Amino acid sequence: MGLLNLKPETPGPAGARVERVTTAQTDSLFNFQPGTVDELVTDLREPKQLFDVPNLNDDAPDPAPESPPTETEMKREASVAAAQIIDFVDGSASFALSFVGKKDAKQYRLDASSKQIIKPHLAEYLKGKSVDIPPGFMLLFVVVMVYMPIIQRAMDDRKEWKAQQTKTGNPAPEPVTPTETVI
Repeated sequence: MGLLNLKPETPGPAGARVERVTTAQTDSLFNFQPGTVDELVTDLREPKQLFDVPNLNDDAPDPAPESPPTETEMKREASVAAAQIIDFVDGSASFALSFVGKKDAKQYRLDASSKQIIKPHLAEYLKGKSVDIPPGFMLLFVVVMVYMPIIQRAMDDRKEWKAQQTKTGNPAPEPVTPTETVI
């Protein structure tokens, strides 16, 4: 049984001539490793030779291994994390309570003395934990916390406007014209 060999340099159908190639010819075209599959598996199971990988940047000093954080560093990091968590919980809770109480969220925020009461206890709890608040999360939180009272105020203004429109009997929306362009 043979294989087909296409030679594009000779003319024929679609620019190629078809030839019959024998198995003996194909064996001479490819260089196969002698041996059986069992010998191949045996070779693969042999221990491999380990090579050292050269340091491509020989001029750079080896980095010093990180030492575990000191007690002072752990307390400082825990204190910063505690302050961030307290602000997050305070902002979230005050916003949620403002929906319940239908009043401004500022009325439901903790005062500085209350935060100072909670902070050392939370910092002590966090000191032994590996708590790291990602900066992206904090950025998202700050943006949400800044805009949520504004969104709530806009929703309240919309409710008042709808109530006024219903009271006057003019349900048509009032056209909004921008007074200034902000870019």
